[in-house]
Amino acid sequence: MNRLHKILMLVSFLLAVGLTGCISTVDIEDQLHETQKLVLYCRIFPGMDTVKVHLSHTQLLYGSGSREDIQIIGDGVVELSTDKQNWHAAQFDSIQKLYLLPTADFPIVEGQTYYIRAIARNYDEVTSTCTVPFAHDIHLHWEHILNQNDTHDGAFYNDPHYDTYLTWNDYAGEENYYAFGTLWEEEFDDDWTEVERSRRYTTYFSLMTLHEGSKVYNCFSDEGRDGKIMRYLYEYDTDYEEDDEMDEEVEWILFLDKHCYLYESTLNDLGVLSTFLLEPIQTYNNIEGGFGLFGAFALQHVEHGKKQ
Repeated sequence: MNRLHKILMLVSFLLAVGLTGCISTVDIEDQLHETQKLVLYCRIFPGMDTVKVHLSHTQLLYGSGSREDIQIIGDGVVELSTDKQNWHAAQFDSIQKLYLLPTADFPIVEGQTYYIRAIARNYDEVTSTCTVPFAHDIHLHWEHILNQNDTHDGAFYNDPHYDTYLTWNDYAGEENYYAFGTLWEEEFDDDWTEVERSRRYTTYFSLMTLHEGSKVYNCFSDEGRDGKIMRYLYEYDTDYEEDDEMDEEVEWILFLDKHCYLYESTLNDLGVLSTFLLEPIQTYNNIEGGFGLFGAFALQHVEHGKKQ
């Protein structure tokens, strides 16, 4: 499966379909008088063939409704723009349950600011904005450092050993937010057609570097470290001669905008992943008049074999 096909397949993953609450504290008395609001999720990045927007609504905390009452809104109006003057409508797809806008008609480019708005019957309009970050050459590589007499996870390591770091050079002069990931493909039957492969293609794209020992997912900010070398301790006490497979652990660099970074950081702190259907929880929200996320990132493939 070629790289372009893999990139396009990321779109379905990168739409967070969880129904989430607001990060700010809400008084119980206010909730007794709450009204349902729109929930919108959309992540955009250069290279995608279609902008996909998830639109649903919140569930009343107090009332006769149940979780089963929450449904995708298919009769709303979702529009995107680059100047708040010329708007492009996304069309609802009844099969995918998403609003779709081909990027052939609405290109997504680095450095561009985008606006989104949505409205539906019996709901107030929601709006948001985001800017696609730039992808830079950050010289990502594995770095193996010989250490002795240090401590990891509360244990003292007296003998010489290698600690393996994921290392990169922060791009100076701007706020940068990073995440790293890879693709895992399921095994396909040899006689499947390409359509069958596409339909059965189940890939998990990690937005954050996976630390195999603790199963902790991380995204990174250069706050206070502008232009400096950044290191993430990926594994300690490693066998330098037998870690070539580490090249496969990180295949993609994601340059996140601040909205995506704060949203993913919130989920990390809560110990959940944005690919899961979530109960109402306190998460980062940048949708005016409603809830959800409108964010952007740039995607860059990692060249393997860069080791130090």
